[in-house]
Amino acid sequence: KNWGGPAFFLLISLVPLLLGVGYALLYSLGLVGVLSEGFTLSHWKSLLHKSSFWQTMGFSFYVALVTIVLAGVLAASLVLRDPKRFRQPTPSFLMYMPLAIPAIVMAFFICQLLSKGGWFSRLSYQLGLINDLLAFPDWINDNYGIGIIVSHLLMATPFFVLFFTNIYDNEQI
Repeated sequence: KNWGGPAFFLLISLVPLLLGVGYALLYSLGLVGVLSEGFTLSHWKSLLHKSSFWQTMGFSFYVALVTIVLAGVLAASLVLRDPKRFRQPTPSFLMYMPLAIPAIVMAFFICQLLSKGGWFSRLSYQLGLINDLLAFPDWINDNYGIGIIVSHLLMATPFFVLFFTNIYDNEQI
């Protein structure tokens, strides 16, 4: 078997990633970098004692959990409602299209939809639902992470649909 292609792929994809993570770890331990003065754990101790770090970790866990649960429930309900639908060209194209969109593009798209100056706020203003664009709810950079969750939900649901469709087909339910 020819291992040249996979080895080259691993070389150009994993090696830079591992080198970057390794350098960051060595930098955080004070072993490399312009200001390095030798091995120290002070940076890690300082980080682990900050409440803002733990709040950020908790927020990240909350966003991940809500996104995964919502995407899983939405995908399971779509697949169980009509599992053969995603074998047809048009529905499968529409469902899997977000898989081709980079995350940064999806984030920009959600900002254009949900921000105070975005499409939904302008539509709400034109329909007379709000009196001023600033009266629109803050769904970007809010305490609940609504914009982040919506963005991740739009990107994760197709993965779960694909996963559940394959399970449905393999188990011949």
